[in-house]
Amino acid sequence: MKTGQKKLTTEVADLKTGQTKLITEIGGLKEGQVKLTSGVKDLKSGQGRIEDKVDHLSLEMRSHFHFVEGKLNIHANVIEIADDENKNVQIEIDYLKAKTRKHEAEIHKIKKKLQSK
Repeated sequence: MKTGQKKLTTEVADLKTGQTKLITEIGGLKEGQVKLTSGVKDLKSGQGRIEDKVDHLSLEMRSHFHFVEGKLNIHANVIEIADDENKNVQIEIDYLKAKTRKHEAEIHKIKKKLQSK
């Protein structure tokens, strides 16, 4: 009976050792879970900061876009005004050319009359 009892005592000791190892491993798992939970909180916090930065950037880009669009409209109006003025100047130039031709023709006729007398 002593060998059976010794065998049981050994098995109980092995079970206690195994149980101690399991408790240690469970403790390690709990520590890992705490670290993971902390890491997830950090990630959520980082994600929140990134979302804020993206929101600020998109707001800034919209503001800049409106500014650039306003400047573009102003420049388009200036170009349109300059184009209209250029057309008016061209019309005046064409008018003055025609008038100059007419005057030169009249001067030529007057010269011919003077030369023929």
